[in-house]
Amino acid sequence: MWRIKRKKKDVDPFSLRDKHQRYYQTSTHQRWRLAVLNRDPLCVECEQQGVIEPATVADHIESLTNRWDLRSSIDNGQGLCALCHNKKSGNERIAYSKVKQELTVNSTMTELNNWFE
Repeated sequence: MWRIKRKKKDVDPFSLRDKHQRYYQTSTHQRWRLAVLNRDPLCVECEQQGVIEPATVADHIESLTNRWDLRSSIDNGQGLCALCHNKKSGNERIAYSKVKQELTVNSTMTELNNWFE
């Protein structure tokens, strides 16, 4: 009987969602979250605009995808309201999808160039 060997899936640096979700459940993250919200009880973004809004989300300034090593650094945290956090996260998702698309296009072009050489 013949078996078809399947290629191992390439590791996609943009599909780290499971790793991040597991981190959010740890006591380390919970302590980090409390420390950030104690330091920033008001939304940092709203405060810059002169609006007083309580911070409900501890946000990583440098995202976990970009800087996993800073995940527990309190200096890499900021208190945001849910609205500001959702705006920031949406903008990051758009930026990541553009980078991912560029990487895909570049690798496809490299493969085509290699094919015709």
